[in-house]
Amino acid sequence: MNKKYREKLLKSKREEKAKLQKALKRNKDLQWKKNLKLKEQEKWEKLKEKNTKKSKKSEGSPFRAKTAFIWFYQENYSSLAKEVSETQKQKWISENNSEEVPQDIKIPSTLVVKLASEKFKSLPESDKARYEEMAKLDKERYVKQKSVFDKTRKKGKVSVTTPYFRFLNEVREKVKEENPGLKVTELAKVIGQKWKELPEEKKEAYRQEYLKEVEELKSKEKEVKKENQDTETTFTF
Repeated sequence: MNKKYREKLLKSKREEKAKLQKALKRNKDLQWKKNLKLKEQEKWEKLKEKNTKKSKKSEGSPFRAKTAFIWFYQENYSSLAKEVSETQKQKWISENNSEEVPQDIKIPSTLVVKLASEKFKSLPESDKARYEEMAKLDKERYVKQKSVFDKTRKKGKVSVTTPYFRFLNEVREKVKEENPGLKVTELAKVIGQKWKELPEEKKEAYRQEYLKEVEELKSKEKEVKKENQDTETTFTF
């Protein structure tokens, strides 16, 4: 009797242990899946952020030049899309044995691009030369605007020298000569004290120079932005 009871007790303990191990394994699997999902989400967010940074266009930068094919595609898009639409409708009619074509039938943009590519390749050289000339002129426009933009752009935020630093740049050498052997920090203190003692009208002169330079910089940035604002190049052939 005692033997049977012990066997039953041991069996019960083994079953409880097996259930516990199973539950722990299940929780471990769930946690692993959760961590994997979080890692994938973080990876996706980083990739999305990276692509956003890459695709972000600098303010005032010119639009890139269009190729001959792009000019052809944009000019003939309506007729190309209409042709693809008709083809898709006929395909739907043959597949569904019905003359009633739904209004919301989808026209894949890839088919329009594919048709445009085929038509562009088969264009006579005389017709193709027109689009190549448009692309050439647009490239000249881009190179010119990019040159102007690059000249005015600097890495990071464009800054203007503040009134105090204008004063500091003017008197630094003189203060060095008057106080040989001073450390950089001590030299800065001396110049700082001189700035404090400077008459208000002289400080105002430095402020006016600063404000004038700020306005000139803003004006230059507006000119560049306005020059590069046009998104299209128009041609008359």
